[in-house]
Amino acid sequence: APTSRARLDLLFGSAPAHALQGLAEFSHVWVLFVFHDNGNKAIKALVHPPRLDGETQGLFATRTPHRPNPIGLSLCRLVEVKGSVLVLSGCDIIHGTPILDVKPYIPSYDTHGTDPVSVPAWIANPPIADIAVAFSPAAEEALVRLAPTFSLFASVEEARAAIVDVLKGDPRSVHLRNKGDFSAASGKRFVFALDQVDVTASFDAVSDDKAGVTSKVTSATVDEIVPVYSRLKEELREKARAKP
Repeated sequence: APTSRARLDLLFGSAPAHALQGLAEFSHVWVLFVFHDNGNKAIKALVHPPRLDGETQGLFATRTPHRPNPIGLSLCRLVEVKGSVLVLSGCDIIHGTPILDVKPYIPSYDTHGTDPVSVPAWIANPPIADIAVAFSPAAEEALVRLAPTFSLFASVEEARAAIVDVLKGDPRSVHLRNKGDFSAASGKRFVFALDQVDVTASFDAVSDDKAGVTSKVTSATVDEIVPVYSRLKEELREKARAKP
């Protein structure tokens, strides 16, 4: 999501801020990280990228987190350097992710100049188009009410844009899409954390007026926004680990 925000705390050495000297002169950075929340899912040679809606590709032709060595790479915009903290945007990294390295993005090194760059058709024109995103009145009210608690977003508009960016690409895995009905009437919901809130959304099929039938095109509705529960779960895990 281009409008997402992240805070990266550097814990390197006795004076971590020294390691960031000069980095603020760059606009973008590469962030290498560990896919630490994969669970025990087996690594398979063929995977189902969400944007392919069930079709398969070889795992090394995708950005799947389920890899022989679960290392991720994200190109992020460097918003600010504050002491030993980096404020980033455009990151596809979840809360608590272990970071392996940060490198400056240097166009003359990291692009191929005038050499043509090609990508598969499913990347250039994904089979699944972006979907419309709406907010329920309750979610709109909660977003405004909880905005003062945000640590990464400066306004309601910034947070709202980030939520839309996450949902418009339908972040559900193919497994979740096929698992069952996520419509408003079903009671099933998709939940993700953003800054200091948990966002709950439903997905509904949209009728294709031209064909007169229900198509696979969907819309997402933000049903509820509440103070983040994932942070509470993390605190409970830490307390459990600390017990003798």
